[in-house]
Amino acid sequence: MQSRFDPHSYFQFRHEYPARIFEPLRSRSSTSDRVLDLGAGTGFVSSSFLKFHPTSRLTLVEPDEKMLAVARDFLSTQNRVDSFIQARAEKVPLDNESVDMILIGSAWHWMNHSETVAEIVRVCRPGGALLIFEYQFPKAIAPYEGLNEWIRRQFNLNWKAPLQSPRGSLYEITERLRQCSELSQICDLRFSEDRMHGADFLCGSIFSQSRFQHYLHSLPKDRHEAICQEVGLQILEHFGANSEIPFRYSYEAFLFRKRLA
Repeated sequence: MQSRFDPHSYFQFRHEYPARIFEPLRSRSSTSDRVLDLGAGTGFVSSSFLKFHPTSRLTLVEPDEKMLAVARDFLSTQNRVDSFIQARAEKVPLDNESVDMILIGSAWHWMNHSETVAEIVRVCRPGGALLIFEYQFPKAIAPYEGLNEWIRRQFNLNWKAPLQSPRGSLYEITERLRQCSELSQICDLRFSEDRMHGADFLCGSIFSQSRFQHYLHSLPKDRHEAICQEVGLQILEHFGANSEIPFRYSYEAFLFRKRLA
């Protein structure tokens, strides 16, 4: 299934990652780190990481030309980014053992795991690190759980992309990394953060999802606006008289090390 993104709405309705997601790297970071942001999207991973560790040098690799263009604009004033490369994670145009650290944020599920593992092992130096992480779609906090169930049903039944199948948890879909003899898992991290959101932001978060984009583009264009309005009305009904309600973001991360030769 080819991914479908609106890069500008994706950028508008996503957050940078909290510094805590990078804590497993604290003892492994140095001033000379060469870092690869693999599946870089619009640049949020790189931007967030440079706030945590501002002396690293980054290379962004992203297959989608439009997403990469947004990242380039977003990071245009950041002098720690060496290059923006349009390429797939399965075929990274970098030299063998040329990076000290690899970051994969909310992108692993788009990659061919067997081919990407081989590239990770190839480009990462012995003793180097791989941090792979993601967050779940935000969940409304009590007493608004009914909104979560409505969104879940829509994604699983009505907004389901062609050939979409259940992908499993991040732990489950990273099993191939644990099976790789040249990698070892060092630690894992799970935590949550709460934020207040209005209905407009929640709508934007839904509309910018690839699954919803696939659903929308399967319909005649003259129905798109009406569908979005219907979604907005359903969400407003759950919000009631509240302009904002609380949402929980759940984060998960796994740190791997490439074994020494």
